[in-house]
Amino acid sequence: MLHRIQKVLYLLPFLLALLTLHQLYVAFTVQKEMRSGIEAVGVIKEAEIKNMISQSHGRLTLQIRLPDGTTYERRFTLPISMLVLLQDKHEIPVRVDPADPQKVIMVPLHSTQLRMALINAAIAAVGALLSLWALRRLNV
Repeated sequence: MLHRIQKVLYLLPFLLALLTLHQLYVAFTVQKEMRSGIEAVGVIKEAEIKNMISQSHGRLTLQIRLPDGTTYERRFTLPISMLVLLQDKHEIPVRVDPADPQKVIMVPLHSTQLRMALINAAIAAVGALLSLWALRRLNV
């Protein structure tokens, strides 16, 4: 029984290492989309921010106009801290993945998205190292 518990405990640093890799992939993807995405314009159709203590996210609906004249709508769920950055805007520049138009990077939020992914990766990496160190130190 104790041997099984030890194996399960070693899942923690492994899962945190996977989370680190995922967040680094997210950061890489955001940068790639920013560089290679098609420049377009996003018209903010609706921004819903609820003033509730337990609510940490809001919704944003963008109508995206591609250079060829094609338009489509895309809904996003964003942290309120990001929605506030778009609060006074009617149109924002966006980058759209030419292979998958559902992948959209909002230019005003690019640096925030990148910073959040890198911070999440750093926190997960530190957590993985600390949990691995603790497991080794406890001889588990």
